[in-house]
Amino acid sequence: MSVHHQMHLFAIAPHRTMADRRSALRRALNMDNPDLHQGLEIILEIWMSDVSSGDMSDQTYGRYEPLAQRFLRFAERHECATLNEALSVYPTWLNARGRDRSGASCPPSLSTRHLRSCAIRAVYAPARTLGWTTAHPPYVT
Repeated sequence: MSVHHQMHLFAIAPHRTMADRRSALRRALNMDNPDLHQGLEIILEIWMSDVSSGDMSDQTYGRYEPLAQRFLRFAERHECATLNEALSVYPTWLNARGRDRSGASCPPSLSTRHLRSCAIRAVYAPARTLGWTTAHPPYVT
């Protein structure tokens, strides 16, 4: 087991089980149209439960979670309050400039855009299942 894997397992409470997932889903079903923070909080709980059950790798969680948080902050800066509204800034966020290894500003590489796209599609999938949105972010190639 890699050091990264071990560290992540300690970050997730050992009691996370399907009961935790059911609890998160019950809370989610009581929400009509949660704001971005509430929605992402529930989705991250579901993802953590998926990591504990082996349905999502800790590596995937480790890469998707910060991207989901960045997208949320980007959407908030553009005055989006819900997942439906946030989709309006999705193309802009996918193409937002980043930093290269030297710290210089640069356009995102294809692989960065792909990873951003996959992470946000993973946010919207449970949101659609929960009835919070009908939006489906397009896949970027």
